[in-house]
Amino acid sequence: MVAGSSPVSPIVELDVQCWESKMAVYERCENCGTQTAVYRLASVIFDGKIARLCPACVAGEADRIDVPHAPRTDQGATQPSTQRKVWY
Repeated sequence: MVAGSSPVSPIVELDVQCWESKMAVYERCENCGTQTAVYRLASVIFDGKIARLCPACVAGEADRIDVPHAPRTDQGATQPSTQRKVWY
């Protein structure tokens, strides 16, 4: 490891057809500190504050995550009526 470099480097994939490099962006989970790709982190209300958690922490710490709304009782979205009398 070179002095001043981070221990975990981003993954670089080379697209041979376009010759463009693609880099995955990593952030640390605010619960366990694991380096996780940003698109996999979930922003949730964790112990009363908004935190970005990895999938493992979301699954393991479900009792500490607040859900600020109640689930729907009608099992899904209510569809609008398609009857013509409603349009007038």
